[in-house]
Formats: sequence, C-alpha cells, structure tokens
Amino acid sequence: AGAKFQSNGGAASVILERCTFRNNDAGNLGGGIYSQAELNISECTFDNNIADKGGPGIAINGKPLNLLSSVFTGNSTDNINGVGGAINFTNSSNGSIESSYFDDNWGFKVSTVYFLSSNNNTIVNSIFKNNSCNRMASIYTLSSSNTKIINCSFSGNENQHANPNQASCIGMHLANSGSVYVYNCAFWDNQSSQ
Repeated sequence: AGAKFQSNGGAASVILERCTFRNNDAGNLGGGIYSQAELNISECTFDNNIADKGGPGIAINGKPLNLLSSVFTGNSTDNINGVGGAINFTNSSNGSIESSYFDDNWGFKVSTVYFLSSNNNTIVNSIFKNNSCNRMASIYTLSSSNTKIINCSFSGNENQHANPNQASCIGMHLANSGSVYVYNCAFWDNQSSQ
C-alpha cells in the first residue's frame, strides 16, 4: 500500500499542497497515497497511478479526507476486486471533495470514488468525465450514509457491464446505505451497457 506516500496514523493530520503523484504502482491500496491519518490536500495532481485493490490516486482508512482543487486522470485498478478508480474511502467520515476534476479513470468495480462505511462526506463543484468501470458506478456508497453531491457534472462516464440495477454515474447500495443527497448536478452522455 502507498507506493508513493504512506502515513500509518502516527501523524494527527497530513497537509499536501501542489504535489504531483504520477506513474506509481501499489500492489494493494493507494497507488499515490495510502493514509490512516487525516489528509488535507489542495492543488495536487494524480496521474496514471495503479493500485490492485483500489484507490490508485488515494486510499484513506479511518480518517477524513479534505480534497480541494485537485486533478485525477488516467488512474486505474488492476484487479477484478479493485474498487475506486481514483479514491477509496474506508471507515473515513466527515470529509470533502471540492472543485476537483476526474477524467479517464478506471476501476473494475467503481470508476472514481468509493465510500465504504464512510459517513457525512460531501462532493461539491467537481467534474466527472470519461471515467469507466466494469461494475457499479462512478460514485458508489456501501454501508455509508449522508453522502452529499452538490453542483457537480457527469459526462461520458461508462459502466461497461451494467445490469438493470447498476448506474453509470452515481450508485448506492440501498440495502446497507443511508441517504445520498444530489443537488444541482448535470448529467449527459453517460452510458450503461451490457
């Protein structure tokens, strides 16, 4: 985990500004960053990173992620169990993604952002474009509640092997998740295919 930068919780929080994470490869989680400390990231670029099981850009476990004005392009999971083609949240609540851009990311199960047991997270003023997955959706919540997605756009995203219960943009595991609030978002040219 954490091919480029790893924090195992020794720090209360980590601040990263104007950093680039490119061409990193993790055998497990977090190709660019794996963290068990609170992350505060602004104006960073995550490009062409790989993680077998998910979060090739960022994998965060147990702490909030506060992400501002960052770019995720060409990141991918490299395993049929890979979830979160850009970011993987696990047990990570009270975080935010704001004014960020996600383009051409690939996750076998979720193409961009995956929330597992992660509550009260918000995505605001962000763009999701040309991301793809083989299962599920661009944003997926499992055993999570109170996810808010506000003023975001979704275009050209594709679920390449969808069934009628899977979406190309926002997915939610209804049996185990609480509310997902979507407000003032735009959706166009997204596809679900079988």
